[in-house]
Amino acid sequence: MSAQPSNQSNDTATNARATNARATGLTLPSGAKKFINRESTTMKKVVVATCIVALFIAAAIGIPALSPSVQAQSGNIWQINFWPNPSWQGYSPFSMQSGVLAFNWGTGAPMPGMPADNFTARATTSAWFSAGTYQFSVQADDEVTLVINGTTWVNTINQGQSGKTQWVNVNLPDGWANIRVDFREFTGNAYLFVDWRMISTPIPGPAPTAVPNPGPAPAPGTVPVPSATSVQTAFGNYTPCIQQNIHQQNCFVSNGSWDAPNAGSIGMEPQILIWGNCAADTVQSMQVFQNTPPQSAACSRTQAGWFPR
Repeated sequence: MSAQPSNQSNDTATNARATNARATGLTLPSGAKKFINRESTTMKKVVVATCIVALFIAAAIGIPALSPSVQAQSGNIWQINFWPNPSWQGYSPFSMQSGVLAFNWGTGAPMPGMPADNFTARATTSAWFSAGTYQFSVQADDEVTLVINGTTWVNTINQGQSGKTQWVNVNLPDGWANIRVDFREFTGNAYLFVDWRMISTPIPGPAPTAVPNPGPAPAPGTVPVPSATSVQTAFGNYTPCIQQNIHQQNCFVSNGSWDAPNAGSIGMEPQILIWGNCAADTVQSMQVFQNTPPQSAACSRTQAGWFPR
């Protein structure tokens, strides 16, 4: 007695006949049409169910949002101009636009037609900031400056800071800020990374009240004598600290030497009152406050000025 074909064999044969019928333009029997429609509906249900399960899994594990470094510059566009010389001289023959400053050119050229060594670049943008304190980070090989609204906050030109990340905290009001970054590459690897993030928001204070008459004159020994309005040393640019009347630690940048001061030791110093370049740890008698006799003062280890002992 011959063996009877299995149901699976019958189904396979039916599918094959249906497929061949469609390919040759033949009219399918009603039974074959129902079978094909039923299989197609089942496949759609499987795809939909798979998508729903994937969405639940994503919600359960928490798909991370954009990192703060990506969010920080979202929306503003950098205009970047390149010069085939190390001094930003003459006409800039090459330019591009980018949503972020995050480039690692290695030992290659930044653009076709540009040299791989001894070139400069300038990137400019306008970005909107909500009022608050922002931490800017800048890393470059070889040299870089960061200028915000006309004030230089980072400057590693001729400072031997190649490859070292520079951080600076900047207080910004609500509104647009103009940012400029100048970059210089000599030889070897070339890269440039600039970013920022908000670290604090202003604390609302009480509404100002009108003062009908000026207050009494300041007591002797409370008003420092006039001093330098711009100071730069091997440990950073202290002009922003002078302009904002803040502690020198906020502008300190280590030069990486084994015997260089660190941020912790600078933070323990009294605030500089008399700004001006000086030799670290030098002590001398000088007039620190108006209308007071000279007193002993020490030069900060930042080499940026004097504070009373």
